[in-house]
Order: sequence, then C-alpha cells, then structure tokens
Amino acid sequence: MATKNSKATNKKAEGEKSVSNDKKKLNVSKSTQEVIDKVMAPEKPKQKSKPETNKKPRVTKTPSAPKKKEPQSNVIMDESSLKGKLDKTVTDYSDVEKDITRLVRWHIGHMDKVRGNEEGLDYHKLGEHHIVCRLGETGSFGGNTDKDHDTKGHYCPSGTKRGHWMMDGTKGNELLLNVWDLQNMTDEDYFNYVIHESIHAYSDLISETDKDRDCAKNGAHKKRFVELVEASGLLDPVPLSNYVKWTTTINDKGRKAMKKLKVTAPKVGKVAAPKKPKAKRVTLECENCELKVMVPYGKWEKGEVALECTCGGTSTYGREMKATVSN
Repeated sequence: MATKNSKATNKKAEGEKSVSNDKKKLNVSKSTQEVIDKVMAPEKPKQKSKPETNKKPRVTKTPSAPKKKEPQSNVIMDESSLKGKLDKTVTDYSDVEKDITRLVRWHIGHMDKVRGNEEGLDYHKLGEHHIVCRLGETGSFGGNTDKDHDTKGHYCPSGTKRGHWMMDGTKGNELLLNVWDLQNMTDEDYFNYVIHESIHAYSDLISETDKDRDCAKNGAHKKRFVELVEASGLLDPVPLSNYVKWTTTINDKGRKAMKKLKVTAPKVGKVAAPKKPKAKRVTLECENCELKVMVPYGKWEKGEVALECTCGGTSTYGREMKATVSN
C-alpha cells in the first residue's frame, strides 16, 4: 500500500510541476508579445499644442521722443491792430510792484494778529516814513557779480547809506525785490522773499531805536529777526555760516497762505549782460633787479614797446626786460 501511494504522490507532484512550468511559459510569451506589439505598432501622430488664448500679446514700448518746448507767444504781435501792438510795446512792471505792496500790507496785518497788536500799541515809528515797495538792482547794473544773484532783495530803513525816498512830503524806506533772474523765480521763492523783507519792515515800525531792529546796518540778521519769523509762522529760519547769519524758507503754513492769497511769481526780470572778455595785460620784468612795468598789450604785440632796465642788467640776464602776458 505504501509503494502505490508513494508512486501516486510522485506522479501528482510531477503533474503540478508541469502545470506551473506551462504557466511560466504562458506568462513569458504574453509579456514578449506585448513588447513586440509595442515595437511594431505604428506611431501616433503628435497632437499640435493649442495656442493659449488667455495670454496677452507682448507690447514693446517704443521710446517716447522728448517733448519740444512750445515757443512762447509774442504778446505784442498777438494784438490784431497796430495801436494794440504799440500799446503792448510801451509797458512797465507796475503790476508786480502793486502785488508786492499787496503782500506786504497783508503780512503787516497778519503780524498784528499773531502778536496781539491789533490796536497798534507796539508801533513806535508809525507816521514817520512810508514803506516804498519796488523792483530794482541790488548789485551792479550789468548783473555780472555774485551779489547780483545772491541777494534777492533788501529793506533799507532810516539811517542807512542808500538814502531814502520822498513820498508826498514824507520820507520813504525802500523795500526792494531784486530784478536779476526774477522771471525764473518760483511762486514759493517769490512769497518767501517778499515776506522775508516784510518782516524787516515790520521790525522797523515797532522798534524804538535802530539797535532794536532785527537787522544790523551791515546786513547781519539778529535773534530779533528769528523771533519775528517764528511769530509770523509762515517761514522757517535757516542759519547761515556767513555774516548774514540767518535766512528763511517757506513752510506748510506759508504754502497754505500763499494759495489763499493766490500768489504767483512775476513773469518779468532782467537778464545779465554778456560778459566782456578781460583785457590781456603785459608785464615787463627785469630778471636782474625784479623791476616790473605794465604796458598796453596791443602796442607790445605790434612791437611798439620794448624796455631796457636802468640797472644795466648782467651778463647772465642782459638789459632787456622779459614780457609776461596774463588776463
């Protein structure tokens, strides 16, 4: 019985083994066929990518050409009639001086309000002089010096060397705004300079003596000036390193007041005259005794001037004086 069963089990085992081998062969053949099918299959046509409709086309910015300044119209030739052209030809700057007068009058009233001087008890010189507002030059008449452009204006009280005005039998102290390059001044600068000089004029009215004023005769601004500027509230005091000591600049309160008063800078002013080239100078010098003599360049250039020193010179230097040309 034992031998039959063992033979039966062996045959069963061999049968199962053959079945598993057949399965492996089947699996191998299937996987090989799949690879062959993939290789031999025709390639699918590639799908074209659809254009993205959401993307906006790029816009290349072309550099903008610089804006050309429009030429200013000629107010004379804009008039239609000959009489109108001639009337515009003959003109003045009285409107600017009237505007300066308007701002100075307003500011003096403003100072009375902020200082509590509405009854005028602080005025010690009221009635003694006018405040004459005008345009003018502060330096030379050619506009070619530093002072012409650095000094924007001045107030000349009594006691200065510039003299004074006479208005209806009463003297007048000058409040002046500099005309050099005035046409290029901004609205804020114009307001700043007028109020600055108005503070000097107000100080003169409330001062008992010249020593009490806010500014010395040489133009140095005192602490009194700083106090009045701060009381006004429209400007800020700015310290300087030179003898003037203090200047001013407009602040936010000043800008509000300027807009309320509708302040605009003048469109008139003076342009500096063309500078003349400096004349050349010729200096004749003796190289022995160092004597120097200046002679006209034109005559020296033409060969009309040649000097010999009376010292007699030496064998090294000779007697003829050597020329040096400079501007």
